[in-house]
Amino acid sequence: DKVPLKRVIVFGSYAKGIQRKWSDIDVCLVSPKFQDKIKAFVYLLKKANKAQSRIEPHPFHPNDFVNEDPLVWEIKKDGIEVKG
Repeated sequence: DKVPLKRVIVFGSYAKGIQRKWSDIDVCLVSPKFQDKIKAFVYLLKKANKAQSRIEPHPFHPNDFVNEDPLVWEIKKDGIEVKG
């Protein structure tokens, strides 16, 4: 049930220092197991909800950082890497 994480990056308002009281915490989670993003998101959201956290998980496969989309660009630009 554990997922091997290659990288963990906080991004969004918390990384920029502009969070509000009720802001969610955007976290990029990179794993080779996250090939199906929808399944990965549902899995991670269930884990976050069980912990009653404000974490908003964003699953990525390592290849997503090679073929950048706009969200990956934002993560690279403003993100704070906490594992990787």
